[in-house]
Amino acid sequence: MLSPTTLIQGRYRIAEKIGSDATGMLYKAIDELSGLPVVLKQVTLSAAASAELEHATYALPLPDRASHPAITNYVTTAQGQFLVLQPTWLERPAPAPKRRWRLRWYPQLGWLVLLLPLLVLLYAIKRTPLPEVPIERMPLSAANVARLQPVQTLTLSSSYADVLALDWVADGNALGTIDSSTHVYLWDADGSYVQELDGFDYFPTALGWGQQAQLDQAPLAVGDWGGTVRIWRTLGGVQTMFHVRRTMDLYHYFIVELEWNASNELLAALADNGAICVWTYQGVRQECWETGVRQWSSVRSALAWSPDGQTLAWGDATGSIHFWRADGDGWPTIAAHAGPVQSLAWSSTGQLATGGEDAVIKLWQPQSGQLLHTLSGHSSAIYELFWSRDGSRLLASTATALGLWDASGAQLRMITVAPDAAYLVDWHPDGQLFALGFADGRINVFDADGQGLATLAEPTAALHALAWSPDGRTLATGGTGAATLWSVDAVQPTK
Repeated sequence: MLSPTTLIQGRYRIAEKIGSDATGMLYKAIDELSGLPVVLKQVTLSAAASAELEHATYALPLPDRASHPAITNYVTTAQGQFLVLQPTWLERPAPAPKRRWRLRWYPQLGWLVLLLPLLVLLYAIKRTPLPEVPIERMPLSAANVARLQPVQTLTLSSSYADVLALDWVADGNALGTIDSSTHVYLWDADGSYVQELDGFDYFPTALGWGQQAQLDQAPLAVGDWGGTVRIWRTLGGVQTMFHVRRTMDLYHYFIVELEWNASNELLAALADNGAICVWTYQGVRQECWETGVRQWSSVRSALAWSPDGQTLAWGDATGSIHFWRADGDGWPTIAAHAGPVQSLAWSSTGQLATGGEDAVIKLWQPQSGQLLHTLSGHSSAIYELFWSRDGSRLLASTATALGLWDASGAQLRMITVAPDAAYLVDWHPDGQLFALGFADGRINVFDADGQGLATLAEPTAALHALAWSPDGRTLATGGTGAATLWSVDAVQPTK
C-alpha cells in the first residue's frame, strides 16, 4: 500500500487510500500539473495490453455524461500500474450563484431607466488599437528589483482554474494565457481583457506567439490535447477578431511545445509522444520525425531554432542530435549523449547547448559537429536549458538543482531545490537577472552570477507559469484563478 505524499510519475501526489477491489488499491491523489484531484486505480496488465491502453488514453475526450469517470492517463512506475481517473464526485464545488436583482417598482419605467445608460454607453464606446511603440530594454539593478510590485490581476472566468501557460507577443503589447478550464484568453499589456479564443475540441495545452515585433504581424499558435494546432493572426490590432487560418493534426497526441522560427514562416510542434512536425505558416506540412523521447508536460527547450531561423535542432532517445534545414542542405547528425536527449538551446552567438538523461551538458559548434565544452556537475537528467539574451550565461534545470554556467563551460552557481519540487525559470531581457518560481507560489530573483536579490512572493498559492515581458518592465505569473503582472513603476530605462 502506498503511503500519503508518495509521488507517482513525478506528477500525482497520493493523498489517501479510499478503497480496493480485485485488481488492487484505489487512492485519492492530486495532479500537481493541473492542481485537480484525481483517483489512481491500481491495475495489472500484460505488456501488450499496457502498451495498447497507454496509446489509447491520450485520445480520450472528456465524457459527455457527468456520471462517467474519465480515464485521463495511464502510468507505469516501480510502484505498479495505475489508471488515472477523474470521477465527478471529486470535482471542485461550483462557485456560489450570483445575486439576482429584481425590479420592485413600475416594470416599464424600470427597464427604460436600465436600458437608456446601456444604449448611450454602446453608442459612445470605440476601442482604439494599441499604439505601436519601440521596445526599450530595461536593465534592472538590485535596488529596482525590490520595486517590483503586483500591479494587476487578470481574473479568469473560474476561480478554480489554473493558468497553465502564458506567452507575450514580441512587442510586449499583449499576453496570451491558457487555463485548466479550457480557455485561451488574450489581454492588453495593462491587464485588460481583450477576447477569448474558442473552437477547441480538446483542452488547449500549449501556445506560442510568432517572433515579429509588431502585434499585427505576429501569428499565435495554440495546440491542444487532441494533437491539433491552430493559428490565429491579427488584422490591424489586438482589438480585431483573430481568424483561424489553418488547422493541423499531429497524430492525436497532445501538444507540449510550439516554436516559430525568426521569420514566422515555419512552425515546429512537439507532441508528448516525442513526435515533431514542421509546417509553413500556410499550414503545409514539411517534415515529421519520431524522437522516441516522451514528454509529460509543457516544455520550452526540447526544440531549438537557430538564430537565423533556418535550422531546427532536436534530440532523440539514442542520444543523437538531428538538424533540419529549411533550404534542404543537410548537417551531420551528432552522437551527443549516453542516453535520451532531453533539452536543447541555441545561443545568440551560435553555440548549441544540449542536455541529456546522462546529467551532462555539452556545447557545440553545430554545423561542423565540433564539441566545444562539456559541463559536468549535475546529478540528474537535464530537463531544460535557457541562454541569456547575449549568450554569456546558461541556466540548466534538473529535478534537484538549477545550474548556472558561463559560455566557456565554467560553473558559476548551483542552486539546490527540494527533490521533485516543480519550478520555473526565465531570464530578464537584459540578461542581468533571472526569476525563479516554485509551484507553491514562491518567486525569487537572482543576478547573472546567481546571487539572490529579492523574494517577490511567499508561498501562498500554486504557480504554473512565469515570463518576463520583452521590454523587461513586467513579470507575468500564472496561478490559481488568475494571472498576476509584477511591474517596476517609475523606473526609467538606462541609456
